Amino acid sequence: MRAIASESPAVMRLSYGYWSRPFRNTPPCGDGGGWITRELDSWLLVLDAIGHGPIAHRIARLSLDVFQAAVTDKHFTANSINDLAIHLHDCLKRRNLDEQAAMNLYHFDHYQARLTAVAVGNLEGCLISRKNSFMLTSQNGMVGGRMPRTLNVQSFDLEDDTVLAVLSDGMQLSNPQREIQKYVYGPFASRPLKDSARLIVEGYHRDHDDASCALVRISHIQP
Repeated sequence: MRAIASESPAVMRLSYGYWSRPFRNTPPCGDGGGWITRELDSWLLVLDAIGHGPIAHRIARLSLDVFQAAVTDKHFTANSINDLAIHLHDCLKRRNLDEQAAMNLYHFDHYQARLTAVAVGNLEGCLISRKNSFMLTSQNGMVGGRMPRTLNVQSFDLEDDTVLAVLSDGMQLSNPQREIQKYVYGPFASRPLKDSARLIVEGYHRDHDDASCALVRISHIQP
């Protein structure tokens, strides 16, 4: 899914990059990433559908289509990331018990420089700066399957020159802060994030699984 805009207005600027590699490098891929930017906010959905191949790809595409339809609907409001996560779950659940996915859903408030997140399943989310990093927590379960009754909604005040990295379980990084830093700072700081995501996936993927990396750079935050 392409971004509506690559950069966002207001008190912060966002840029986005995504790359995926299918199981055994044979398309299609069951991982997916969707990025939508609006005037006041941006949304990121990262998915790892159950299984591999065409069925997993179909689940990922369906989820991304539901996400895009919801966020771009003129009646949609950003009142609750929880409601959007439940909507995605319900849309998969109604179709088939086998249509399940791990999901990380993020909302960026452009004017408050604030990130809100919901994570279900085995995707890893990490906020990285030049000096430190921390992992975002994720709940056990699957969207479209056994999703937790109560979702853990996390909120963070964002700092300038920070990168959100989201990795599927087809990635193997022993030290995400140090390893991802190499590809988003220094000589890579001015390169498109899609290039950095591709290099991370190609360098750290597992051969026996779909693998993907989503990156969002947060910059130009004004006090």
